[in-house]
Amino acid sequence: METKKPSGCWIAAWVAVAVVILMVLGLIYGLVKVAKSDSSSAESKSPSAPLAGAVQMDFNAPLGPPPSPGDAVPRETFLRFQQDSRITQLAKDAFNQAAQGSQVSWDLQVGELVSKDGAASGKFLLPYAASISGNSSVNGVLSLQVEFTADQTAALLTLRRDDWVRVAGTLDLANGRTTLREAKVVQAP
Repeated sequence: METKKPSGCWIAAWVAVAVVILMVLGLIYGLVKVAKSDSSSAESKSPSAPLAGAVQMDFNAPLGPPPSPGDAVPRETFLRFQQDSRITQLAKDAFNQAAQGSQVSWDLQVGELVSKDGAASGKFLLPYAASISGNSSVNGVLSLQVEFTADQTAALLTLRRDDWVRVAGTLDLANGRTTLREAKVVQAP
């Protein structure tokens, strides 16, 4: 009796099945990895302890009108208009238009500082914790760019990441980015 050799079609079919199984396993692994990284992102919805130094807010409090052009903009008001998902785009746009060019003085956390063309700039952080309903809260960190005047470099040399510093500057909300321009260190740690 002669043993029958498997035909090339059957071999190709089994290889194709193996490839499909590997692709499905890779897809599942990728989805699990993305889900884990999403759960550890900068914003989390839980009643957990807020971040150290975070601005405490209540998103359930009544929403006041946007500031008048030229008015000081408290960082709590700024954060609420930027981060409260229940505020309409119309209200956010009105706030951004009114706040554009305002002088602000905010306590911020140092992220990174660099020097470019003789002037220092950097990424600063604004952690927040807001109650949203009942026992639910949302914790997050808003990142903003700060561009310092040339005479500020010496004041910035002693700052380290995670230090808190009061920074005054001109608020620029153009192109969906938050930047403090012509910034100065008002109070260092």
